[in-house]
Amino acid sequence: MNRRPYFPLALALIAACGDDHSASQASDGTGSASDGSTGANSASESGPEADSTESGFESSTTADALCAEIYEGTLVLEGQAAVDAMGQLGEVTETLTISGEVTNLSALGCLRTVRGELRVTDTSGLQGLSGLSVLSELGSLRVTDNPDLVSLEGLDALRFVPRIALHGNGLTTLGLSQLQAANNLTIGECSVQAPRGEPLLTDLDGLESLLAIGNVSVYGTPRLTNVSGLRSFAERNGVLPSMLFWFNAALESELVIGLADELGAYSASTCGNLGEDPRRCACPFKG
Repeated sequence: MNRRPYFPLALALIAACGDDHSASQASDGTGSASDGSTGANSASESGPEADSTESGFESSTTADALCAEIYEGTLVLEGQAAVDAMGQLGEVTETLTISGEVTNLSALGCLRTVRGELRVTDTSGLQGLSGLSVLSELGSLRVTDNPDLVSLEGLDALRFVPRIALHGNGLTTLGLSQLQAANNLTIGECSVQAPRGEPLLTDLDGLESLLAIGNVSVYGTPRLTNVSGLRSFAERNGVLPSMLFWFNAALESELVIGLADELGAYSASTCGNLGEDPRRCACPFKG
């Protein structure tokens, strides 16, 4: 492949985003909603009238108190009522998990910062993220097992996020049209026996503003037939050093190799795609 001169990704991220958000990266496993780790408090249990100190809230003394609530710790919002009770929430200092029967996130219109990971997982009825239109700072984004979620559209203020992980949703487009930079985008999980990706995704469109990304990994996305969504990224002289496409049963590996050449990627790995034996692929890590 022909290689364009490679500039460090950090420089591209600074140019794309204007400031350094690295301090807000979430550590994996902290405050997991599934394991009930220390500090997690369900808003549905504490209720909107709970004492601010006991529930983890810290009230701001600024003149504009409308969106000034800061939740100290890990916050779990399970169900629509719990989401609706957060109308003045402006920041969560650790992980925020949204799950359960949730149809919209409009009550979170004040939320600007999640310093840990934003997890949207195991919801029913949620089709998009349009209620999060002012969210601009994230440690990482994990969206998993939301069968009604067709797009991530709605994150209008989000320009940079260190890590994005997606699988098991109903996505037909990524819908991250305002995102300019990320360190890693991972779709699916690496598994020879049962790779889990995005079952309805056919292309990687919805990244119209992307300028720099460190790595794109896509596993087990059976209807993926095209990577043209990343080709427009190449036309903008985007920076993408590493690509990995495994276990995508309808995707021709030649398309990935061709795109890698256009992008000047230093690493392009394909295995178990269309016409290839997945048993020859040994997952080096869990994607």
